[in-house]
Amino acid sequence: MTQRDYKWLIRLFPGRWQDRYGQEFLELLDVEGLSAAAIFDIFKTIMLEWIVTLSAPRMYAMLAGPKQMITLSTKPSGALPLLMSLTALLIAVVYIATTGGQHQADEGAAAHIFQLMVVGQVPIIGFFLLRWIRTYPMACLGVVSRQILALVAALLPVWIYRL
Repeated sequence: MTQRDYKWLIRLFPGRWQDRYGQEFLELLDVEGLSAAAIFDIFKTIMLEWIVTLSAPRMYAMLAGPKQMITLSTKPSGALPLLMSLTALLIAVVYIATTGGQHQADEGAAAHIFQLMVVGQVPIIGFFLLRWIRTYPMACLGVVSRQILALVAALLPVWIYRL
């Protein structure tokens, strides 16, 4: 494939990324080509770049007190939803890896633990918001946005495999 064939892939990246790395990326694709693993990595990078690009303007406003955000992230109600999302994601990935994502007649313990991890986060996030939104509004919103992003990441494999 030629550089012209790869330009459609570059258009999926944010504009600032295209300006800075587009030419290098085209040259790399000319040399390396596309494999299944490379395609997976490219699309993962595209998603991450868009997340960074879309959250950057808001992050600058929130970083008025980066120490506040770090402090809030270490509070139990700030860290626990992230750990619960990570646990739920791990459960989903292990379930998909062991069963191939096939539906089973009985949901089983893995599904129940996953559901508890997901639903259990909601009151913790609510408590976190009520406790810290008045004191550190921007830092609180930054932590909650990360908690929600982690929750979405945990739900994504379930949605993709329709479990």
